[in-house]
Amino acid sequence: LTVAAGTTLTIDAGVVVKFASGKYLTVSGTLLALGTSGNPVVFTAWTDDAHGGDSNGDGAATTPSAGYWDRIYFTNSAASRLEHAVVRYAGSSNQGSVHLSRSDMAVVSSTISDGSSHGIYTYDCAPVIMGNTIVRHARSGLQHNYGAPTDRGNTIADNGIHGIRTTYAAPVIENNTITGNASYGIYFAEAQNVGEIAGNTITGNRIAVRLPFSALPNPAAGNTLSPNTLNRIEFYGNTLSRDLKMTADPVAVYY
Repeated sequence: LTVAAGTTLTIDAGVVVKFASGKYLTVSGTLLALGTSGNPVVFTAWTDDAHGGDSNGDGAATTPSAGYWDRIYFTNSAASRLEHAVVRYAGSSNQGSVHLSRSDMAVVSSTISDGSSHGIYTYDCAPVIMGNTIVRHARSGLQHNYGAPTDRGNTIADNGIHGIRTTYAAPVIENNTITGNASYGIYFAEAQNVGEIAGNTITGNRIAVRLPFSALPNPAAGNTLSPNTLNRIEFYGNTLSRDLKMTADPVAVYY
């Protein structure tokens, strides 16, 4: 399926879109999937009887699984918006369940779950990712490559690698709950010049964070960084351009 440049596809609350095995939706124009809190727009597998009923008519003979279908792929699609949407059982191409390429759009108040790749994969863009539940993916909840996304107020939990992983990107990371991820809550692959993380609760992961020096938080930033399996804060060297106080409570080891 393709939404061509210059074209808008609007999907109303309550619509269920089911994908056959390995299929995907490419959006080069605009997709407006605007559900409500009690009546979301759903993107899911053909075999998902929980949404839209037994579409393939086989009773309980087939059930959905992570990676059944591919992804929603946005490319140069800044006007698109996912709000109160549900995306389940995607990720077969290992490019995320929702993939934003050069698309400064918004993903708001949505649930992206049970994927075989990352939850949301971004490339070279500055999307607003806010108030979402991003859970149970084989890789990371959020994967950012280049760009400057805003990650605010999300619940990112029970993912197979990290909560948030960033490569050559400079995200704003504020007020998220990041818990139960197999490796780091937040993992920077290198020392990008980014600002202080603030207001996040990062607990129940293997390690809370690996950050650039510039992103290390002051106590007043309001982060909760323990308990995690290994209670330490890891960081890369870069330039600190603000005052910083490194405290011994609740985490005393900086590595």
